[in-house]
Amino acid sequence: MINGVPRRRTWIPLLFLSALVTLVVQPLTQAGLPTTSDGTLHLLRTVELDSLLRQGYLFPRWAADLWLGLGYPLFNFYGPLFYYVAELFRILGAGAIGGFKIAIVLAIAGGAGSTFLLARRFVGMPGALVAATAFTLMPHLLRELFRGGDYPQLFAMMLLPSMLWSLHLLVGSHDTAARSGHSASGRPGHWSLLRILPATAAGAALLLAHNVSAMLFAPVVTIYALFLVIASGDRRTLWRLAPAAALALGFSAFFWLPALVEKSATQVDNLLTGYFDFRNHFVQPWELFAPSPALDLATMNPPMVSNVGQAQVVLAAVALLALWPGLALPRTMRAHVIVFALVAVVAGLLMLQISQPVWEALPTLALAQFPSRLLSVVGLAAALLAGVGVEIMGRRSPRLGIVYGLIAVSALVYTALPRLYPTPPFEWQQDPTVADITRYELRTGALGTSSGGEFLPREAKLRPGAGALVDAYLADKPIERLDHAPLPPGTNGTTLLHAPTLERVQFDGPNAFGALFNLIYFPGWRAYVDGLATVSKPMEPSALTLVEVPAGRHIVELRFEDTPIRTTAQVISIGSALLVLLAVAVHLRQRHTTARSADLPAGDASAMLSKTAGVSWTSNPSLERVPALVLFPGLLVLVLAMKIGFVDPQTEWFRTNSRLPAVVGLARPLQLDYANGMRLLGYDLKAQRVQPGATLKLVLYWQTTRPLARDYSVFVHLTPMNNDRQVAQADSMHPGPNPTSRWPTDKYTIDLHEMRVPPEVAPGRYRLQMGVYDSGRSVRIPLREGQAKSDPLILSEVEVTR
Repeated sequence: MINGVPRRRTWIPLLFLSALVTLVVQPLTQAGLPTTSDGTLHLLRTVELDSLLRQGYLFPRWAADLWLGLGYPLFNFYGPLFYYVAELFRILGAGAIGGFKIAIVLAIAGGAGSTFLLARRFVGMPGALVAATAFTLMPHLLRELFRGGDYPQLFAMMLLPSMLWSLHLLVGSHDTAARSGHSASGRPGHWSLLRILPATAAGAALLLAHNVSAMLFAPVVTIYALFLVIASGDRRTLWRLAPAAALALGFSAFFWLPALVEKSATQVDNLLTGYFDFRNHFVQPWELFAPSPALDLATMNPPMVSNVGQAQVVLAAVALLALWPGLALPRTMRAHVIVFALVAVVAGLLMLQISQPVWEALPTLALAQFPSRLLSVVGLAAALLAGVGVEIMGRRSPRLGIVYGLIAVSALVYTALPRLYPTPPFEWQQDPTVADITRYELRTGALGTSSGGEFLPREAKLRPGAGALVDAYLADKPIERLDHAPLPPGTNGTTLLHAPTLERVQFDGPNAFGALFNLIYFPGWRAYVDGLATVSKPMEPSALTLVEVPAGRHIVELRFEDTPIRTTAQVISIGSALLVLLAVAVHLRQRHTTARSADLPAGDASAMLSKTAGVSWTSNPSLERVPALVLFPGLLVLVLAMKIGFVDPQTEWFRTNSRLPAVVGLARPLQLDYANGMRLLGYDLKAQRVQPGATLKLVLYWQTTRPLARDYSVFVHLTPMNNDRQVAQADSMHPGPNPTSRWPTDKYTIDLHEMRVPPEVAPGRYRLQMGVYDSGRSVRIPLREGQAKSDPLILSEVEVTR
């Protein structure tokens, strides 16, 4: 028996969680990767990491092949853990895409398992199974998996329950130790020391996985840790938290400390303005409670609703019954309900426009860019509350708890099914290469695989463009960073050695001069002439590297070296790692003594771990003994079999397939053809009345009747009824996520325009009009002959009201 659960039933959660994870990741069994907004750039970053690791760089801060070969300090600032996990499986033979998928699957499996273990600390097995289901099937997770593609963020999302569970192991060790009869003094014994390691590992992993997520999750982790300390009744448990936090920060310092200090040398402020301004991305209150829309197989970019999940919301609300005084529940369970309910409410409010003053008062929050990132916090809190709801029902009757749990799992699966279908077709049928990084940057303009060139040096007043290195990368030719064009007459330069962080060139010339290298300058790049340091600096406005070379024959080296803060951070990390190894050594040395004192077989550490991991402070033991528990994995196995064997191949349930040019659910169809081959299928206007200072949302639906050779843009204007003087404007450089030159003819594109009406606009009636233009040639594209007479096209009248 483990906490009242027969050992023979430990297979139940394992089978259930396996079926749950399989249900989520089953679409990944197709060849390639889902078509997502950011998935490709993260895959290509993994390719770059692989290239650098194979050249001997264990932690390469400088990504030499990014930004069209000019180099970019990506890994100095962006959490690399997901890429390393994917790369591990690539090295083991899974390939780039295979390793990438395995990393995704491991993240989801880890999130499901750790949510179950976390919930088991205060609810029974049925409630923990429901909590794991609610978290693993939350819409935000599935949206990131199959639509967004920010897999490092998904990885961090899955680490949050692991972090909270590890706090239970750490803070709860005093109670466990007291029950087992050792470390009764309250001082952390060696089992307590060992319990520091999960919290250390989870904290360090979170810091290395995704910077923004670590920032957003830190308050949640801190609040929950303090709650556990208070709940334990022993403030001395704070001394267990301190070393765990210090070791987590220390072990990951090699990454986060230089990133924090050296961001002042970058243009990270690019992520605070324009499209990335958080003010543009607050969630509408109704959206949080909206259902997940069914995927239209005919669209290139399905809408991404920022919702919590209707089933999650309803099931979490049931847990609030725990606050009713007439319900006999343990104090610990009520306290958990209060904490998680407050976390969900606060995180939910921070996603709404009403919280704008808070975001403006805390400048660091602006780096999150999208308030909807907090959906992961709300989702975990709601999932754990859903588990408490099962426990409440089980208090009345164990069988009622089982039935309610089965209904809860069914509702969660049913409402999640529309999210379990990725947008076809899948990308990357073959593993990409380093040359594909350059092709991607040229095709999308996402130089450095970044959003806004945020890690360029501040000296770069003009973004460096395609140079002489592009052809070499595309043709897989040797790379030579020296720019020969500006060499003075009579001066020769010969590249002797090229490596990602080293360039060695021999110069021979009659006069001193400045040698220009096709290399973006960044702190850490240092120049040497015949082994002696010389002047190197960024050349304005491009910030390419310029090195002062004296007259005569000289060997010039450019090396990317550690700055003082990088060296300091690495020393801290090495020291922290040594402390962790020391803790493990202490544990191994005292292992047999501890096992005997705990009345465990010598060396049976797994039994102690099972005992600790499964502790349920307040669950109803009768819920654990109901044979109907086997219905939980049986239900998911049945659903999985039905989906794979019938729903997917034989039906279009839970998704739609518009027969173009008709679009399912389109409120205002038009089917107007432009002279360039673009077709306006119709539009949706969220409201025809708007107040000054508010945002007007217009959605245009586009198709192309033939392949387009050029990239076109779309404008939307709000003008008075009697003239064309625009009072508000919203342009899309690319209608939808992709340039028009990449549009297929058998798909349609959703083009969202959010137009803010200035506060000074007078009340009255206005015209909402739009048009298509070629930004490269500064010409408007007319409608095809006979389609309509107005230019621009008048869509609707809009009333501005006070």
